[in-house]
Amino acid sequence: MLEQEISRLKERITKLSAVVKEMIDDSVQGLIDRNAPLAKKTVTELEPNVNQEENSINVLSPQPEEIIISPLEIKGLARGFWFFEASFPVRLQDSEGNVLASGTAEAQADWMTEDFVPFKVTLEFEEPLTQTGEIIFEKDNPSDLPENAGEFRLPVKFQTKADQTLNQKECLITGCSGQLCAEEEIITDCQYRPEYECYKKTTWQRQPDGQCGWTPTLEFIECLENTAKSISL
Repeated sequence: MLEQEISRLKERITKLSAVVKEMIDDSVQGLIDRNAPLAKKTVTELEPNVNQEENSINVLSPQPEEIIISPLEIKGLARGFWFFEASFPVRLQDSEGNVLASGTAEAQADWMTEDFVPFKVTLEFEEPLTQTGEIIFEKDNPSDLPENAGEFRLPVKFQTKADQTLNQKECLITGCSGQLCAEEEIITDCQYRPEYECYKKTTWQRQPDGQCGWTPTLEFIECLENTAKSISL
């Protein structure tokens, strides 16, 4: 049981969008402050969502297949030649090709370079009829020449009304020993297990997968692993 809990939490940790976005913000600021060679290295070490064909744009937020809502703030890095006059067009469309929103990504640093430059744009859109879609990042091409064109497509998912209703419910701590995080009271036996001490090392909230649960911090995961080892001895 404990091993399954550890495995489940390890899978969930990859979906911690709030933590990831915070790290992304720090990384973007670091890229602005550092020199170009170091910035290139930093970009490579970030999420591997790079256009492999041209290696010219890296979307930091949202991530591929992430559930998005309006307003949507988009952040990333693109090489200077992707911009024209410090911007390039971005649009959001559903899986049927209907354009839901369009905007202009603005450079957040000097774009007159071939190195990566941070950008951001915010899109507002109505709830679509489809569950999936794409964000399309177009290379600004004032010449309209095909050889100068380029685009990168990022697949995304949309939050449905059912998802929104679910997320409005409060998560609460339940179980005889306060070992569960759920949307409603759950009755359990009152046997206290050693791993319950680990729950004091983390917080409870609705997780990125939409379920109530314990936030799988590194300290929490290590505590569960150490407890599992001590029990098996």
